[in-house]
Amino acid sequence: MGRPSIARAAVAALASLLLPAGPLHGGQRDPKAPTTQTLECLRGYRAAIEDYRAKRTDAAIATVTALDQAQQKLILQWVELVHSSQPRPSRATDSLFAWDRQTLLAAGMLQADVALAAKGPADVTFHGLVAADLLVLASKAGVDAPGSGERRAVLAIGLLLIAGHSIQADTFLKNATVQYPSDAPLLTGLGMVYENEAAALTQPPATIDLRALGNRRGLRDDVLRDAGALFERAISADPAVVEARVRLARVKTLQHDDNRAAALLDQVLAAQPPPRWRYMALLLLGGVRERAGRTDEALRLYGQAIDTRPDGQSAYLAMSQASYGAGDRASASQILDRLFARALKPSADEPWWNYQDGDWIEGQEMLGALRAEAQR
Repeated sequence: MGRPSIARAAVAALASLLLPAGPLHGGQRDPKAPTTQTLECLRGYRAAIEDYRAKRTDAAIATVTALDQAQQKLILQWVELVHSSQPRPSRATDSLFAWDRQTLLAAGMLQADVALAAKGPADVTFHGLVAADLLVLASKAGVDAPGSGERRAVLAIGLLLIAGHSIQADTFLKNATVQYPSDAPLLTGLGMVYENEAAALTQPPATIDLRALGNRRGLRDDVLRDAGALFERAISADPAVVEARVRLARVKTLQHDDNRAAALLDQVLAAQPPPRWRYMALLLLGGVRERAGRTDEALRLYGQAIDTRPDGQSAYLAMSQASYGAGDRASASQILDRLFARALKPSADEPWWNYQDGDWIEGQEMLGALRAEAQR
């Protein structure tokens, strides 16, 4: 891949300080014997896990949120160590950390729900990564086909980190794709992180410096290339993965390769994708046709996008702008009147608003299934 960005280099440096030593983050290491403080934290933690299993979710989340994060990390290290196969002298406290699968699963989902309730990216990062390691341990103790449960858990947490704007989403998904190099959803997730980074680099800097602008453009081009390569890998691994194809098309539009983008979007639409991705494909293809001067075709595509998602504001705005640009101001006004007549609220169904978070609906569904399993 291309040269790393400054943001990614900072993430790599921070990872060695923040990430717990778990299945995705390196080998286990033998921490010092549990202190009185660690054991006290453990008692509160186990009580929270039991609350969670009993569906007293709010109380469990409040307890874990109040616990010291450094002590939680030590507890995780001990749990991983006791469950590892590496030879080591036994300790009298080992039994306290020898959790069964249901306890590991409940602890992992509790941490995931703490991350979902967190108010800032730092807490999303900490609790999300702890959740990942616990869920992976639970999957290894389960009865799923080797690796299948782990992939499900890793993908769910990866999507959570993206949706929570965690700076560790990059490192986490990069490690995951090393472990599972042909997993299309994981490759798509990592590509999305880079796609979002490239989009951020298109924003103008606070001060104008021609040299800095040139460097920024070069960095953006590198990140776009990285994103495109990951989406290509995802499509090769699973040609049916719709999201990767739509996102690759968007990358191609940002690289000014509208012909390649159009071919990809035609493929997506021919496959009758879910409404969310059909809407996005129609919007992007409408933009391609509009830039090519094919306004009538662009208007037809924007109209189909509105039919697909009647509350999708972006489609109305794109259609109105195309009409206005073609000199048809009356139609442009009428389209906006249709939009305003819907009296839409911020919660309206507009896929473009959540595009940078990926298919978070899928992530929520996976976490929901794991939560139900943990609390049964």
